[in-house]
Amino acid sequence: MKRKRSIILDLSLVPYLMVGIASVGAAITGYLPIVKLNGDSIACPTNGCDLMLSSPYATVLGK
Repeated sequence: MKRKRSIILDLSLVPYLMVGIASVGAAITGYLPIVKLNGDSIACPTNGCDLMLSSPYATVLGK
């Protein structure tokens, strides 16, 4: 008797899921430099997100 496999995630949806996650990452990556260059404050649910953009790690090659 053949045993049925339990499918948790339909594998045909994986590429769409990956595109969705990559799109969210690209949107955030684009948002942060724009906010930093304009001098605006970040839309953030917690306190301290502006500290991230003003840290030395928020610059490329120290510029």
